[in-house]
Amino acid sequence: MVVRRFVGQRPHVSLRAVVLAQLERLGIGRGHIEDVGGCTISDATRFFSHRREGDAAGRHLAVISPIP
Repeated sequence: MVVRRFVGQRPHVSLRAVVLAQLERLGIGRGHIEDVGGCTISDATRFFSHRREGDAAGRHLAVISPIP
């Protein structure tokens, strides 16, 4: 489900579901997609999160590149 609706709240979009659907639409099979799971806000030991830390977090850069 891409959009989740909760009573009394604004709808929420599952970015994980959106990206998975886009990759599959491009012809990339599930066996070639790795979903590491987890939550950037609640799992501070594994993930950097500007949403969690606010301006004190500084800056972060991520790169996605094919493996040669």
